[in-house]
Amino acid sequence: MHNFSIVEKSDSIPKTRISGKVIHGNQIGRTIGFPTANLLLHEEVFLPKGVYGVHVTYQNQLYYGLMNVGVRPTVNKEEIIIHYEVHIFDFDQMIYDEELDVEVCHFVREEQLFSSMKHLVLQIRKDVETVQRVFHLEQPAILKREFKPSSEEYIHLTDLAFIQLCEGKHGINRGVYNTIDNWIYNQGIKNILERRRLLLAFLESIRDHENSRKKFGPGGLRPKLEEFFFGKVEEKTASNL
Repeated sequence: MHNFSIVEKSDSIPKTRISGKVIHGNQIGRTIGFPTANLLLHEEVFLPKGVYGVHVTYQNQLYYGLMNVGVRPTVNKEEIIIHYEVHIFDFDQMIYDEELDVEVCHFVREEQLFSSMKHLVLQIRKDVETVQRVFHLEQPAILKREFKPSSEEYIHLTDLAFIQLCEGKHGINRGVYNTIDNWIYNQGIKNILERRRLLLAFLESIRDHENSRKKFGPGGLRPKLEEFFFGKVEEKTASNL
């Protein structure tokens, strides 16, 4: 039996461990770029409704994450059941029916009712940044440079609508889109919203005029990506070989 303590609403809290099985939810988190594991707890726990920074253990591997405890008023104002939903950083596995152990480390904020999903998403993004800062998590190098902010309206489109935007506005087909997205993913950017921001920033940098179909020769796309995100690498001359 676990002995659970009530976690006070403060930055410094007694650590509390909970465990549960991942069950199917409404998958709204996935559509807004923050997929969550919806937990069916094995034992009752008394946590005030709100957002917490957590350690998550899955198959003996430790991850960092964000957990929301509450009734999700922005998603369903009639909801009365308390949900325990965990967004695990840098994680993209399908884990339905799997077991998770969660260590609640610090309180972030109380649960809130937002006027729109857009405002909810913006707050979740701030929550993630807060938790990453508390846990001293390093951002991938690709995120350390400054980019011109892209429209949140574009960032939060459905997958199909976002891909169609890239094709219609920036002239790339689905294959090129997948290549760019996979390249950014392989740099350590697992969050889909971050990948979309970076992808749009790159496309804006190579854009010439509206609806211009982009053509990349064999092996021509990767050097452009590396140059944009990491800076131009000067060719070595004979004198420094």
